Amino acid sequence: MKLIDLFEMKYNLGIPKVGADTDLTRYMKSKLPNFPAYVLRDWIKELVANKEEFDQFLDEFAKNYGPLEKIRWTKEPQILDFRLEMFDDITKYELERRQGGEVNPFGIPKDAERHQTQANLVKGKNPKDIIVREPVIVFRHGKQYELIEGWHRTIQALKHYPDGYRGYAFIGKPGR
Repeated sequence: MKLIDLFEMKYNLGIPKVGADTDLTRYMKSKLPNFPAYVLRDWIKELVANKEEFDQFLDEFAKNYGPLEKIRWTKEPQILDFRLEMFDDITKYELERRQGGEVNPFGIPKDAERHQTQANLVKGKNPKDIIVREPVIVFRHGKQYELIEGWHRTIQALKHYPDGYRGYAFIGKPGR
């Protein structure tokens, strides 16, 4: 199962967000000390509601991305030049399938509102400037990237800047 599928499944179930300093977040940090706090807070907390679900997530993540202790993340968000071509085939398919936010195949609650919010944040900027300041989360596979979190931001930025834009990203990649 791709992580996008897990995220969409959990999102649609309305799993509550985990607070900044709970037993679960401390447990998550202890299991993933090399993961930036932003990645834990903005992405993984959306997927799990308890330690058992988190442990299941870790098993699935390791199957797809390799040994957890070897995965390397940027400690700070990096500036990337985003273009549709930079993404892996599955990410490109999902981005194109959303048709600029007009189609909601996963039934994401408040999808149209979220797209409108992101569209308002990116409109009318110079594409050479940093268009998206809130980082997305990507995983690098060779020369391609898998978009993990930040779908609404990415869809709207690519819609308004189809030739590319600059933005921040936390980047994960398999360790050696």
